[in-house]
Amino acid sequence: IVTPRVMQLTLRAQQPALADSQVRKAILGLLDVDLLASVGAGDDNTVTLAQAQVRSPSDPGYVPTAPPAMTKEGALTLLADAGYQVQPVETTSPTTPGTPVPENNRGRITKDGVPLTLVLGVAANDPTAVAVANTAADQLRNVGIAASVSALDPVALYGDALINNRVDAVVGWHQAGGDLATSLASRYGCPALEATAVSTATTGPTSSPSPSPTSNAPVPPRPTTTATPTTPSPAPEAGQLVQAHRNITGMCDRSIQSKIDAALDGTEDIGEVINAVEPRLWNMSTVLPILQDTTIVAAGPSVQNVSLSGAVPVGIVGDAGKWVKAPQ
Repeated sequence: IVTPRVMQLTLRAQQPALADSQVRKAILGLLDVDLLASVGAGDDNTVTLAQAQVRSPSDPGYVPTAPPAMTKEGALTLLADAGYQVQPVETTSPTTPGTPVPENNRGRITKDGVPLTLVLGVAANDPTAVAVANTAADQLRNVGIAASVSALDPVALYGDALINNRVDAVVGWHQAGGDLATSLASRYGCPALEATAVSTATTGPTSSPSPSPTSNAPVPPRPTTTATPTTPSPAPEAGQLVQAHRNITGMCDRSIQSKIDAALDGTEDIGEVINAVEPRLWNMSTVLPILQDTTIVAAGPSVQNVSLSGAVPVGIVGDAGKWVKAPQ
């Protein structure tokens, strides 16, 4: 059965190299999603491809909305239009330390002599996501993009690494199921781009409110349909943490924000909203859905009244009070 999580690769559009939508589209187009999904499925014989931006395969009304796969030549043409070119590798010249060297003399994709680099962040304690990230990096290196994988502690990945722009992309899971309007708003909405302060100080009398970590920082430009530069926030005050953006793409499309808001307050049908925004979300070229996770469940003959359908926490274990042991 499918489980309530979907793996995806998210490009962070506020990174300078990814500000151009043509570059993002080319990078996603160079990835073999079928292969990534097979790696993510592991030994499972069933691969449930995720091919929509908002709905998961297990959601009612799900239909694939992904555009046709791009050819390698088409992706390289987009990079060329963005000013990149394939620079032949000279094996006798020294390489920059830490920069992967393309194999088989396939060349390196550069712009004004600077290689196109991409750091894929992934949770170090998730071997499935690490394997998918490494496969994606291999595919990009095969065409000359200097891709590498940074496996980090999840707290560091979704905290410091995102806030301080230490990674250009993230390979990981997002929750599937639940309220679709909330999922749409939290993953693609403009308000979800804002980092917020999280206080860990104990409650007590104070002479004045604690300053926000961003109180003295210049106000960054409002997110638009293109990536916007972000200003690093000052170090948090004592007893404060910074919660990372919920929308980790670093951009939003303000032309669809009103529909997202309407879905949240119920003034527009969520199905109609999803149908309207799906093409715009694909055009942003920030999120590449890969697969929905699956698991195997079974019940032996000694237990009766076990339901083997639905999500494990609610559809199966949720009615555990009705389970009875069969008479011997």
